[in-house]
Amino acid sequence: MMARIRIVEVEGDADELAKLDIEKLLREYSAPKLGNGRGEGMEPEVGEAPEELRQYINAKASRQEADLFLRFLTTVLKWNAVVWRFGAQGRDGDPRYVLLHRLPQHKGAFVYVRPRQGQLLFRLRSDAIEASPLVTVRKGRVYQVDVALTSEAALEKALELTQRAYDGAVLDT
Repeated sequence: MMARIRIVEVEGDADELAKLDIEKLLREYSAPKLGNGRGEGMEPEVGEAPEELRQYINAKASRQEADLFLRFLTTVLKWNAVVWRFGAQGRDGDPRYVLLHRLPQHKGAFVYVRPRQGQLLFRLRSDAIEASPLVTVRKGRVYQVDVALTSEAALEKALELTQRAYDGAVLDT
């Protein structure tokens, strides 16, 4: 048996919420279809990193970095309304990166996962983040903040920055 859960965020006071027709709201809401980087549609994946994603990370990252990337992804994919998809293909035909989105999706991904480069790119404003040995800040790009995922300390910092990006400290495009 497969269960499908839709998450719909609504705001209002108790009286306004009591007047909502929840069944109609759920019928009318449809999550966007995401591509898998190969031009094919797929349902969003929610929860632990699926086997396809695990294989990709293990093939593209070093052994130590693969463990860090998988721990990062397993943590973030458990957050409310987070979905992933593969990005554009490289010359080898494999995806170059993985994108993490928060539904409903109004802007681009809040994080790019680039295991081949050992890097995470965050959709955060550079003026909201201080550069450090773990964090690189670049102005003039939409994804201005990145972390090389090479250590436990970098993983902790990456999760902190991911939470900020997830919570909406994003650039307007």
